[in-house]
Amino acid sequence: MGEKKPFTPSPCRDEGSDASRPCTKAEVDAQRAAWDVALPAAAQRDAENERMAKAWLGGLDPSDPKAADAFAERLSRQAGWKSVINRGDGRFEVEYPSAVGSTTISAFP
Repeated sequence: MGEKKPFTPSPCRDEGSDASRPCTKAEVDAQRAAWDVALPAAAQRDAENERMAKAWLGGLDPSDPKAADAFAERLSRQAGWKSVINRGDGRFEVEYPSAVGSTTISAFP
């Protein structure tokens, strides 16, 4: 998160054609100008998304590799959850009792 991506021009196309062609200097300059204008808004959106992710995770930083384990530990303390195991890559194995008394294991997301 928060990493600035370098400008890369998009392919140019002629009107009414799907075939790409080399861009003129003016077209590349126009793309760069539009990218420069959009950059602050994208940075602000990324910062807001990061803030919301931290709030959703109870203040844990999602860019911290240890955050998923801390999140799983917090979830496992919730009433009715038997266990929560971080399986990596944003996946968790959750064990909880079902209404009929048997045990169900689910993975999410």
